[in-house]
Amino acid sequence: MKKLTKWMAIIGIIVMMNFNSYSQVSVLGNAGAAGNYVGWNAAQLFPVTVSHKGNFPINFQTNGTQRMTIMNTTGFVGIGAGFTAPKSYLHIDDNGIFGRMFQVTNVATGINVDDGFLIRTVVQGIIFNHQESGIWAFSAGNSPSGNNAIRMAIN
Repeated sequence: MKKLTKWMAIIGIIVMMNFNSYSQVSVLGNAGAAGNYVGWNAAQLFPVTVSHKGNFPINFQTNGTQRMTIMNTTGFVGIGAGFTAPKSYLHIDDNGIFGRMFQVTNVATGINVDDGFLIRTVVQGIIFNHQESGIWAFSAGNSPSGNNAIRMAIN
């Protein structure tokens, strides 16, 4: 009987090694702490894959509100509080909450709400807002330093 149990255990281990295993990520009581993360440590040499094997979208939430959706049928990405139906590859909807749709900042402009370049939609149309001093320049060329030929400038 001991030999049979030993062989059953060995066969069970071999069978389990031939199948992929999946799990749900969680911590005890779902009460995370500093240092908890989803992913692998730096010693792992393979990517993290976020996947849903069923025919359903992948949703990202914070504070109980859906913030981003990746559609299962199209791959379209929707970003916005409670926004679940993107209509293009990247669809941003602020639902009138922030009055801003897309903002680009960097170390030169700063990272605050009134820094950088902003695109927003309003009832009257679309606003492109250069929130820094200086000109708006439309240029042509492919210089990595940004020294391309200015074709039009708005001061």
